[in-house]
Amino acid sequence: MKKNRRKRKEKELEKELLRLQQIVNSFSRRKRKYRIEKASHGNTLVFAVIGDTHIGSLYERTDALQEFYKLLASEKINVVLHCGDLTDGNKVYRGQEFEQYAIGFGQQKEAVLERFPKISGIETFIIGGNHDMSYFKRNGILAVQEICKERDDLHYLDDEIATIILETKNGKKVRYLMMHPSGATAYAVSYKSQKIVEAISGGQKPKAIFIGHFHKADYMPQWRNVHSFQVGCFESQTPYMARKPTPAHIGGWIIEHTIEGKLTDRLKAEFINFYEK
Repeated sequence: MKKNRRKRKEKELEKELLRLQQIVNSFSRRKRKYRIEKASHGNTLVFAVIGDTHIGSLYERTDALQEFYKLLASEKINVVLHCGDLTDGNKVYRGQEFEQYAIGFGQQKEAVLERFPKISGIETFIIGGNHDMSYFKRNGILAVQEICKERDDLHYLDDEIATIILETKNGKKVRYLMMHPSGATAYAVSYKSQKIVEAISGGQKPKAIFIGHFHKADYMPQWRNVHSFQVGCFESQTPYMARKPTPAHIGGWIIEHTIEGKLTDRLKAEFINFYEK
């Protein structure tokens, strides 16, 4: 019995890793790159990275999200990258509707428009995650795209993965990858980040990769010369997560990235942590 269980787990892990590789490799085939110009503080790029806000969930932490955006405003940070699961989605797992106060796309859209922070000067660039994509799979609705049409400070990039380019005032262009993979958290938090970076083809590596979905905060600075981040979340541990079991790391990152010549890559990363209520 134990051997069969181990074999099943190994097969599940192999499928997950294959899926990660397929997602990561797909970015090299997507020719579109998104240029964002407002992150430059002189010759340093300064921006924030978040993910998994799950608005519509009874466990959303929009209180913490509001405080995070107020901090960004006080530090004159005006670009936020959101790595997916803006909404809580629909029927992603059995019984999910009992963990939501907003059920269905219409209610969750209104919740985002009402509860997602809106502060003058701050713009948020978003990819769709698996919860957002549940509406596309069931009803053909690109949830993030539709919501962003209603707010001039929210910008839809793509679903699951997007390559973005930020440019400093001295003309240096820096390429980053945002992604929202699938699968469960590994036994070691950094393991999935490691495998994602390993799956990137040679010559296609970004300077940094920002990973949503796992609800964990983790920074690995030098795997294949790529800075890799798991971006945390703004949702408390749900009953579904407790059953796994897996904790939630609530908060977001502030990144300061300076490219000094060909040999120096200076990156400062600060995770702003919020505790459970």
